[in-house]
Amino acid sequence: MKPISFPPALGALVATVALVPVLRAEETPNRTLPPANPAKTALIDAAIPKEASAKPAKQRHLLICARTEGFYHESIPVGLYALQALGERTGAYTSEVNNEMSAFTAENLARFDGIIFFNTTQLKFENPARRQALLEFVRGQGKAVIGIHAASDNFPNWPEGQGLMGGVFHSHPWHGTDTVAVKVDEPEHPVVRAFNGRGFWITDEIYQIVGPYSRETERTLLSLDMGKQENQRPKEQIVRTDNDFPIAWVKFEGLGRVFYSSLGHNEHIYWDSRVLRHFLDGIQFAVGDLAAEAKPVKKGWEPVHAPAPAAPLASLENLLTPLLATPDQSENTTLRSIEARLRDGSVADRTALLAQLAAEASKATVHERGRTMLSSLFGQFGSDAQVALLAGWAGEGSDAAVRALAKINSAAAVDALVKLLDSPRAPKVAVINGLELTHSPAGVAALAGILKGGSPAEAVAARDALARIPSQDALAALRQAGQFTSDKDLAWAVLTSAWTNGPSDKRSLDAVRSLLVGTEDQTLRAAAANTLIQLGGEQALIETIPLLKNEVLALRVSTAWMLQAGATQAKGAIAALAEQVTQLPTNVQFALASLAEQQQRPLFRPLLHPLLGSADAEIRKTALAAWSVSTQSAADVVPLVDALSRPEDKAAGIAGLSRMKADGLETWIREKISSESNPGLLAAWLTIASNRVDNAVMPHIIKALSSEVTEVRQAGFRALKPLVRGEDLDLLLGLRSQLKTPAERRAWQEATVNAIAFRNDTAAVVALIDKELPTATTSERTAFILALANMETSESLGIISRELNNPSMDHRKEIIRALSSVRKYPAVPLLLDAAQKATDSSERILALRGALDTLFGLIELPSLEKFTSYKRAWELSERKEEKDAIIKLTDWLWDAESRKWAEGIKAEYLPKKI
Repeated sequence: MKPISFPPALGALVATVALVPVLRAEETPNRTLPPANPAKTALIDAAIPKEASAKPAKQRHLLICARTEGFYHESIPVGLYALQALGERTGAYTSEVNNEMSAFTAENLARFDGIIFFNTTQLKFENPARRQALLEFVRGQGKAVIGIHAASDNFPNWPEGQGLMGGVFHSHPWHGTDTVAVKVDEPEHPVVRAFNGRGFWITDEIYQIVGPYSRETERTLLSLDMGKQENQRPKEQIVRTDNDFPIAWVKFEGLGRVFYSSLGHNEHIYWDSRVLRHFLDGIQFAVGDLAAEAKPVKKGWEPVHAPAPAAPLASLENLLTPLLATPDQSENTTLRSIEARLRDGSVADRTALLAQLAAEASKATVHERGRTMLSSLFGQFGSDAQVALLAGWAGEGSDAAVRALAKINSAAAVDALVKLLDSPRAPKVAVINGLELTHSPAGVAALAGILKGGSPAEAVAARDALARIPSQDALAALRQAGQFTSDKDLAWAVLTSAWTNGPSDKRSLDAVRSLLVGTEDQTLRAAAANTLIQLGGEQALIETIPLLKNEVLALRVSTAWMLQAGATQAKGAIAALAEQVTQLPTNVQFALASLAEQQQRPLFRPLLHPLLGSADAEIRKTALAAWSVSTQSAADVVPLVDALSRPEDKAAGIAGLSRMKADGLETWIREKISSESNPGLLAAWLTIASNRVDNAVMPHIIKALSSEVTEVRQAGFRALKPLVRGEDLDLLLGLRSQLKTPAERRAWQEATVNAIAFRNDTAAVVALIDKELPTATTSERTAFILALANMETSESLGIISRELNNPSMDHRKEIIRALSSVRKYPAVPLLLDAAQKATDSSERILALRGALDTLFGLIELPSLEKFTSYKRAWELSERKEEKDAIIKLTDWLWDAESRKWAEGIKAEYLPKKI
């Protein structure tokens, strides 16, 4: 039975029960997995290698996680069986399955040699401790990570986690039913020796990988053979520009190893002996038992690829043999070849070939997988000529034959499906779902009969199928099935049917209205209200205004109400709501103002106007924000200007006027600044002008800097940073004597750094700063050092180096503090020089800490440069805290020399720490 799928509007409403506290997603117990089918596990047992490729150095124990927070693969049960049996039968490893996030603690992971992420999807890993435990497990402890198929579809908000796996799933232009050509990129590599040095064809879902993947960071072992026409896909489906579609790779990750293979969508992959050997070898490499190279292939050298063999069309007799006889691995090529003939041949050739296929299939006993493949072909290309054969297979229990009849969808096919409802061996639920797909009157009538007189399971399937059929007869059948306003599941089905049918028939809206008044379930009422709002036009918007007075329903309804009102330009409904908006609960008023702000439409000004005078400060603030983005006329500026005179609303008024867009508003604000006599309001207008980056007000800003009123003067200094340009540097240097407070000094410092950044005459600026440094105060000197460091020239860095040699230790510490805030690599050698030359431990500690903090933030810095800096910092470090920090930072070193050095200092230092 397929689950009922509600339209987006209804699904969102069910989710609005989020007003009730819920467990965080990653803490929620994961789905219970069914056992693997015994017939399929027997195939797996027969395909498992006799022994491992390498003898384990010790007993290996792996954690297998198959948690799904996104798409669930039906192949997971057989895949879990295969992965566990693969280790146990060959002696390569033992394993345990745990799909709960609680498994990812440092204490628990210490028990394992590696983790297999098996068809996991959309794992969030939001807990920082669990993230750190996983990274430390691999990078710091040298353990293994293995990813199978959907393991690349995880960590959506965690770039480090994506980098750990090495690539991110984007899409699959090659579906699970496609047979694709695969080339072996490095035939002699131990992890792909299972393919005997030859490319191959396989039927599986192949991913388009993006994100951190690159052949410069991973060693790619399998990829799509794009030289084969069958692998080509329409340009609109492809996002990669290099025509490189990897399937399997290995890599080093810190001290650990990673193996990933995207094979594994389909169940039959897990009884393909070649793929099982490939998985086993990849796992043995990752845990350290199978010696294999994992460095990226060097530029200028590539192994000789092994492309997939050509797949010429065989004779029909040869094509049918594997379908009619014992199943073997040639089935996939068979299906691809027949499909190519049907797709590319003329209508006459296609008709003849289908007739031949049906005739041959009728004569022989076709095994189950052969029937499934032929059913797929008949469903895609067949006609009434194949209905009788498919009906016979469906009557013997074939789901695939049922689906094929639904795809043919002729009168004869529908009639066959209806008759199958009386067949004792037919898969009834599959037949019901097939009738749903036909959208036929005969199918609706048959489903209505099952709804009234079928078994409970069949009645549920029929109910859900009727709900998805766009037919007023289907809606009528659901409404007549019982007391649908009190039967919650039936009520949801009626609501879904009304949505499916749309507003074209008054009966759909009548069904929704009956639910709105006939049920006490508030979630269902909210769903009915939202459906009515989206289907019923402006009249429905007016009709549902009273619901906004109900605190339980209002927040569930208000979003749909405002979106629909905006989309349909429902001025009458908005005017009607405006007359009553102040009578609504305060949280609803706030929600309406927020929604109006999001839509940014002048249409909502009548609704916002009464909210501008609300007694609730948060409502006023939100209404002012919405007002500022819902108008394009300077004439509507009055409410925002009035807010500037109210202390509690001043910030909202400044924010609104700062982002309001209207013709002539800049000129109007300049006039206000020129004529304003109130110091508080003048400061506000100066802030607004600077937020709008209006350089024309610079003369007013300069005047404000000499004001005796602190608020005005500080507003002027704050305005400098966004407004200054390179030509203002002399002006800024002349302002130093006017700086009175720490806040003014910070503002001046930021503005000065900005102004210098705009200058192109680097040599002249360096000379100017060099001249000013001897008489600079602490804050001035900090600004100058920041500017010099940002220039990154030999002259500018030379001045900083000179200042670090000043006889005064206090002076040197000022330079060190300023340099530590730059966060650019050129600062690191200077800070390490300062640490080496320090005459006092506090100075050395300050410089060393600044260098390490800077290095930690430079994610993109090449590993070799980090290695050189960490090595020197290690030699200079004397304190335990510093050595601990460096040990931790070495986890980010990737190249072999750096890793070897990192392992050496850990071996030297860590035992002493104990």
